Amino acid sequence: MPRMKKLYHLRWGIESSFRKLKYDLGCIQFHSKQDNFIEMEIYAHMIMFNTVSQINAQAYVPQ
Repeated sequence: MPRMKKLYHLRWGIESSFRKLKYDLGCIQFHSKQDNFIEMEIYAHMIMFNTVSQINAQAYVPQ
């Protein structure tokens, strides 16, 4: 039983990370039902997320 608790705890962290990533990327609802179009949409979300993150990291906000 202690081993099962440890495995569950390890998996919970992975599930939480995927949930955060899914919401951060905006991959909650897709515009298509076909796998290849959903894959393209995920890539588009990832490119947009990375681009905005880079712009945000380089933005200077005076205090």
